[in-house]
Amino acid sequence: MSTRQGLSLHPYWNRWNAIVQRCYSENNKNYKDYGARGIGVHPDWHPDNPKAVANFVDWMDNQVYLYRKKHKKDPDMAKVRLIRTDVNQGFTPENCVLGERVESLQHRRHGKLTFDLVVNLRRFKRANPKATLQLIQQTFAPKAAMSTISRALIGDGWANVNAVEQPIPRYLCKQ
Repeated sequence: MSTRQGLSLHPYWNRWNAIVQRCYSENNKNYKDYGARGIGVHPDWHPDNPKAVANFVDWMDNQVYLYRKKHKKDPDMAKVRLIRTDVNQGFTPENCVLGERVESLQHRRHGKLTFDLVVNLRRFKRANPKATLQLIQQTFAPKAAMSTISRALIGDGWANVNAVEQPIPRYLCKQ
């Protein structure tokens, strides 16, 4: 990619460039998970748009503002990721948000546990208090480790799910 609008030294340029490479460069190691699946970039951010980087920087600045407002702190940009809320859609202002690593892991195609799955696990456990972790694992998440399921049920590392579905008390998650 060429230097765009003199913004190649801007901290967000590398993020923009990484997105573009994943979506449009067949030589990129992640192309198979993005461009090859039809995942693209919004026209405002597309490399053919002469103002793409400036548009992306403006959008990121707004996202940082929203992050500060939501979390009551400045984001640690080394830990904050650009998350596509729908992993089958492209990189667009409507489909992307800033979030921390734990949130990005919950929005993966191949993740063992996702946001929706954890909500369903908790609802199932609440409706079936005697269900064992082994049954839950076999039914919902055969690839997830038992400890991962237990942590998801009790709310450890799933703060965003906790706002939607209350965690299961720890004593009900014993094996």
